[in-house]
This record gives sequence, structure tokens and C-alpha cells, in this order.
Amino acid sequence: MSEQLYERIQQLDDHTAIRLLEAFSDRVFEGMETPVGEMVNNVIPEVKNTAFFQQALSLSEAEQSRPLPEQQSAEIARTLLLVFAQDPDMVPVLAQTLDDYKDDRLMVGAILATGIAVSMIIVAATAQLEIKTANTKIIKKPLSEDLQKTLLNALPKVFSSAVS
Repeated sequence: MSEQLYERIQQLDDHTAIRLLEAFSDRVFEGMETPVGEMVNNVIPEVKNTAFFQQALSLSEAEQSRPLPEQQSAEIARTLLLVFAQDPDMVPVLAQTLDDYKDDRLMVGAILATGIAVSMIIVAATAQLEIKTANTKIIKKPLSEDLQKTLLNALPKVFSSAVS
């Protein structure tokens, strides 16, 4: 299932990738059973110990709401979606989000708020997380080493313009 999901995400246009990540983020945080502080404490050391991650934790509300440039938004959204599509624990929620996704917004430029990108990096990087959706309970475990590397490569892209 995750291979088909991966291919479907690769085929999304930029606008849809950004909007899908927003919808997925909404679904994840709506069903979150793990307190945010605990989730942050459980971020894997390979991510937690980076300067970029420490910078993410210190962003002000204004910095979190600052939009990333459109091309960067699309690249980060697609990278995160592809990481989640390869995480067996998150595949059911992402697949359901993609199946249910309907973009009812006008086709104006799509941008991603820095805070959403940071929040979803934390979700991807945490070693343990519980999410409950309508018909599924997810207990997420740590990412594989390859997915950790993909995630680490995404961090500088988020912060190169978020705090500049």
C-alpha cells in the first residue's frame, strides 16, 4: 500500500501537495493523544540535536505564521508527505487523508506556514506518538535511518527563509 501511496504523492502538483500536507496536519493534530511536550521530548536525537531543530523550538508566533515561499512550500510539503508515505505507522492516516482530500479553495498560490512545516517535522521525528482517528488508532515508532536522513535534509530548507 505504501508504494502506491508514495507514487500518488509523487504525482501531486505543488498546490495539491501543500494543501494535502495541511489537511494531513489537521487530521493528525485533531486525533493527537500524545501531549505536545512529550512528543517534542521524544524526538529522535539525530534530529533533536541539530541547530535547525533547536531553532525551530525557539520560533516566535510571528515566525511560525510566516509563510514560506511557494516553491519552498511545495518542496517541503512533498518531502514530508513522502517521508510519511514510507512510515508504516503513518500510512493508514495519510492514505485516508489523500482519499478524502477535496480542495475547495480557489487555485491561488499555495504557501505553507512555517509552523505547519515545523509541527509535521516534529511528528515525523518523534520516537513515539499516539493518534486516534475515526476508525484507526496509530502508535507511531521511530523512523528508519534512511527516512531520518531525508527528514534531516528537509530541516535547512524550512529555516533558510523562515527566520531570515
